[in-house]
Amino acid sequence: MASQFQPFLNSIRAAVKHENWLAALALALMLPDICATTQMPKVKGKGKRYAKWWGDRFANTYRYGTGPNDYVTGHEVWQLRCAYLHEGSELQSHKTELSAAIEKFQFASSKQQHLKPEGTIVWLDVQTFCEHMCFHVEDWEKNVLSKDTLMQTMAKKC
Repeated sequence: MASQFQPFLNSIRAAVKHENWLAALALALMLPDICATTQMPKVKGKGKRYAKWWGDRFANTYRYGTGPNDYVTGHEVWQLRCAYLHEGSELQSHKTELSAAIEKFQFASSKQQHLKPEGTIVWLDVQTFCEHMCFHVEDWEKNVLSKDTLMQTMAKKC
C-alpha cells in the first residue's frame, strides 16, 4: 500500500534537514489530528481523538522525570498544537490550561535538551520530536491503517 502520509513525512524530514524548525514542528503537530480522525472519526470532543492517538503511540514513555505523572500527555501535545497552529483559538474557554502547556513545554534545537526539565520548563528538541512523530506515524500506517480498508478509504481523503 502506498503511503498517503509520505508527502507529510518527506516534508517534515526536509524541513528538519534544512533546520526549518517552524515548518517541521507545524507539520509534526498536525499529523496526529489526521491519523486520529482517520482511525476514530466518531470520537468527538476537543482534542480527545488527538490525545488518544498520542497516548496509544507514545503512552507514558515520553518521560521527563521519574514521577508517575512526569511524561508528556496527548492532551498537552494537543494544546501545543493549538497554540502553534492557530494561537489556541479552539481553546478560548481553556486559556489558562493552554497557557500552562505553553509555559511548561518549550521547543529547542538541542538534542541534549530533549525531555530535560529545567525549573518549571520541560525542553523538547524539535528534531527529535519530529523524528519520533514520523516514526510513530509510519508504525501506525504499517500496523493499524494497512489492516483496515475502511480507514484506508478515509486516509485517501487527506
